[in-house]
This record gives sequence, structure tokens and C-alpha cells, in this order.
Amino acid sequence: MDKKMSDMHFRLMTFAFSLRDMFLPRKKILGEVAIERGLQVLDYGCGPGGYSIAAAKIVGETGMVYALDIQPLAVRIFMWGRGWGGECRRGSGAWG
Repeated sequence: MDKKMSDMHFRLMTFAFSLRDMFLPRKKILGEVAIERGLQVLDYGCGPGGYSIAAAKIVGETGMVYALDIQPLAVRIFMWGRGWGGECRRGSGAWG
């Protein structure tokens, strides 16, 4: 998909993902791939950032996670909803 969705559609998707993440934590799913401490990870099409956060916890302080999305609202919700402000950096990961 190369066109951004409407803000309302994205907000509904974000809500659905938050419910999904309560029952199927992203970190558990990422455990099935070869992400490990110190790696650099690109979350292309990050949406609200469920996988980005989980990946940042895995790569730790020596790694880096970059989150990218065509939907500007995705990055805003991701950054502000988690209290990281405009800096887009939290310990082991970078987003934006």
C-alpha cells in the first residue's frame, strides 16, 4: 500500500492493534526471528509501534530501532502516546 489511510481509519486500526497486543505480545512474536542485542532494526510501516517497542527491548542499549511509516499520524501517536515527545529517542531505540 503506497497511499496513507485516513486519520480515522488509522485511529481505529491503532485501537484494534492495542487489543491484539494484550493477547499476543509482539516481543513473543519477535522471539521467532533472529533479532538480538546490539542489532539495528528497521520497522518499515511501523503503525502505532508495537513491534518497534518490542524490538527496542530486545536490541538493548547497544542496538537501535528505526520506525518509519507513510502515515504522519502514526509517528505522532507513537511518540506522544508514549511520552517521548519530539526527540524520538528512548534508551535503546530511535523512532521517527
